[in-house]
Amino acid sequence: MAVLVEVDLLGATTEQYEEFHDRLAREDGIFAGCLAHVAAVTGDGVRVVDLWDSAESMNRFAERMRALGIGVPGVSYTVSDVHHYDLSPRS
Repeated sequence: MAVLVEVDLLGATTEQYEEFHDRLAREDGIFAGCLAHVAAVTGDGVRVVDLWDSAESMNRFAERMRALGIGVPGVSYTVSDVHHYDLSPRS
């Protein structure tokens, strides 16, 4: 079952987010199973929302981040089971 992950990077700037994302992107296959990724600026920092094909794929991603020593201490996130998603473009 697909899952939606929401993370608020409180106090983060877009530059910090870009550095973090670029570091992850250098790791082959780290985003395997990520169907969609969105980063939005909020009044408190940056909010990241990912759609994963399964909790297992999301957990593999998280384990690789930990193994690489990449992460943001104290960041909380929510994981929700997805009822429906549609990634097809609308005309």
